[in-house]
Amino acid sequence: MWGGFSISLYVRVGLAGAPVYSKAAAGLGYVLGPTGGFLAGFVVAAVVIGAVAHRSLTPTPISSLSVIPTAIALLAGLVVIYLIGLPWLATVNGWTLTRAASFMTPFVVGDLLKTAITTGVVVGGTGLLADRR
Repeated sequence: MWGGFSISLYVRVGLAGAPVYSKAAAGLGYVLGPTGGFLAGFVVAAVVIGAVAHRSLTPTPISSLSVIPTAIALLAGLVVIYLIGLPWLATVNGWTLTRAASFMTPFVVGDLLKTAITTGVVVGGTGLLADRR
């Protein structure tokens, strides 16, 4: 829940004109452009990731997260981002959904790699947190 709130603040700050998006872009025109659906997807994905990882809308200590739920949560978030972002990208560009998916295919490998790294950082970091107590 808090993740969705924080990402929505990021989107709103960019809407207000702060240059927080890629290449220091900002404003309504950017959000309504081809990548706007991915920004909306980030907000929803943050809520989904938190709900799946913590198994509720109430956060639990990060030290309680394990590999499988963390990986599943991050993959679910990635699916949400693409489910919202791809149709938006296709619509704004006048493309078919297949063309939009083809366009985004090269990004999937990087997204999966980042998901694996993030899982390792979260789960590996929980061990570090436990060691400091």
